[in-house]
Amino acid sequence: MQRRDIISGLGAAAAIGLVAGKASANTDEPAITSNRDVLVTVFLRGAADGLNLLPPYNDGYYTTHRSTIRINDPVDIDGYFGMHPAFASLNEYVSSRPEVNMAFIPAVGNPLKSHSHFDAMNSMEYANGGTSGNDGGWLGRYLTASTPTAENAVARAIAVSTSAQKSLDVALEATGYPASTIAAVDSESFQLNIADAETFQTSLCKLYGRNENLDKHSRALLTFIEQNTQEAPWLRTPDNGAEYPTDGRGLGDRLRTAADFITAFKEVEIVNVDMGGWDTHSNETSRLNALVTE
Repeated sequence: MQRRDIISGLGAAAAIGLVAGKASANTDEPAITSNRDVLVTVFLRGAADGLNLLPPYNDGYYTTHRSTIRINDPVDIDGYFGMHPAFASLNEYVSSRPEVNMAFIPAVGNPLKSHSHFDAMNSMEYANGGTSGNDGGWLGRYLTASTPTAENAVARAIAVSTSAQKSLDVALEATGYPASTIAAVDSESFQLNIADAETFQTSLCKLYGRNENLDKHSRALLTFIEQNTQEAPWLRTPDNGAEYPTDGRGLGDRLRTAADFITAFKEVEIVNVDMGGWDTHSNETSRLNALVTE
């Protein structure tokens, strides 16, 4: 089925996370922005132990009060802070490439002091000093206030997840949103499997065709899906000999998916990736080492 066959007369969306926005369907190839910047965020879901990821190993309180789980052999940063030893290869990578920058920002978290991991995650994603998302997430606010780098962009942001992260939420009072956020677990599964095209078109037209916003954004989503099917980014060979690990908690697979979408869609400006399992309430030493190594 060709893209125009899907979109013609349709007003519908597939059952995939979609944040409504001011996108317009574009049946031509998206504008290509060369040498563009793409922001990729990796959120360590749960409660990553910052005192052992970035241990203040020369602080007397740290060595005294963390006698059983402290990091004794960190990679030194400045004589006070160090990195978890499993970050050694990351440090070597950055140190050997002057064009690469890396910064750590310690002692940042939930200002409400509720000791709730969920409040802390909300606080970081909304970035508004609280846990309410009425004014949207920090990335949603950026997308609302900025101009797309590609003309007629269908999706400026990709959530490598089953749904868009809260950082991409749009403010309740927002008057407009410049593009949609697409949520996809991986690029290969982001396709439509349609046996009866005519019935599919008729059903979706009846379902969403009466609502102008749903009609507009669903067309944009179908455009994106069809383009993804044509591009088949999951078949590409990673650039620069990059290798993505397939074990552990799946971070490698999700980062490859991020690279797939960035390569296939020149309109994408932001990709959000989640990595869970950081709630190390027990057996932290071995569990944290495995997570950081991955």
